[in-house]
Amino acid sequence: MNDDTRKRLLKRRYRFLSDPSHAWLRVPMADIVALRLENDISHCSYVRDSVAYLEEDCDAAAFIAAYTAACGKRPAITEAPPANNASRIRGYAAWDRRSVLLNVELRRQRNKTTNALPVFETRLAKIQEGSGRYETPITSTRIACDTLPALLRDYFADRCDCEEFAIVTLDTKHRPTGVVRITRGTLDASLVHPREVFRAAIAASASAIILIHNHPSGDTTPSREDHAVTDRLTECGKTLGINVLDHLVIGADSATSIREAA
Repeated sequence: MNDDTRKRLLKRRYRFLSDPSHAWLRVPMADIVALRLENDISHCSYVRDSVAYLEEDCDAAAFIAAYTAACGKRPAITEAPPANNASRIRGYAAWDRRSVLLNVELRRQRNKTTNALPVFETRLAKIQEGSGRYETPITSTRIACDTLPALLRDYFADRCDCEEFAIVTLDTKHRPTGVVRITRGTLDASLVHPREVFRAAIAASASAIILIHNHPSGDTTPSREDHAVTDRLTECGKTLGINVLDHLVIGADSATSIREAA
């Protein structure tokens, strides 16, 4: 570890977050990579955006030990008041080394013009552990509009200030296997490149995908650009053998299918 990285780590302040039965140490993923711990974190820990939530019993202890060995002192840690109910952290994506490394690397690729930020973030890493609604095959536009907004309601509620673009990956039976955020844009613009979209789809071994993005205004009327993005990605998907089933625009309380609006 070089001196600059050590100085950065020494300035960090970490926090324990807990609910009635468990606790997690909130750590930027870049710090885990800097300490070369990405192979040692278990699936009991979670990730969201560029932050990891390390399970208290083993993963947090491993991080503290590695930090102490590298920096010569224990990390500065505070404890947040415990949540009264089950923490939202339990709904975040389980730790996955591949996704974490992609996330850290892709965050360096900020687009200077649009301020869009490519991010590879899998939110439903273990569908089997989710509720039955995730096991429902997406066989029609109606099912997609009924199912996916509920699945993503809490996610977009936390990020209502700007437009984000994501994909839902589907298996051969069209059951959702994950939700991957591709870009985060400004208030009215989002940068969507086929390379990033299908990189995520291929990594998830998706048979098909559904495109999805939010309109911060709450108006789900598709724009001309929304239709153009749909057409472009659909053609790219045909070349790769990955079917683009639909493109949903999510607003405050509803969703609109671009296939139906075409």
